[in-house]
Amino acid sequence: MKKLILRYLKNVDDKVYFKIEEQSHRVYEFGNVDRGDTFIASNGIKFISMSYPDLYTYNDNRTSVCFRGSNEDKDDKNLAVSSVIWKRIKVAVKEYNVHFGNFDECILGDPNEPIKDIVPKEMFMVD
Repeated sequence: MKKLILRYLKNVDDKVYFKIEEQSHRVYEFGNVDRGDTFIASNGIKFISMSYPDLYTYNDNRTSVCFRGSNEDKDDKNLAVSSVIWKRIKVAVKEYNVHFGNFDECILGDPNEPIKDIVPKEMFMVD
């Protein structure tokens, strides 16, 4: 099962700072699009695992989040986005986790939305 967990760090001047707390797969095992290094959520947020954590926002309001990849020296890099983009990223993380492993939303430390259902749902099924 693939999963992503992000950690909310702080909100300063309408910028949300966060980091990748946990990422189960990297590079070509990360996603399901292109060469396996990409995941595109239904809200248009694109997740990519190639080199190191980073963000790209384009003129047409598309956002790509680069997750941990081949450059492990930068795994703990903090990222900052507007609160609007942060909300979209949280939705995309939930979608990624549900798509790949039946996890629910995995955001740690967000004062607005506490983490829920981090354990795979199938662990609670009783025959």
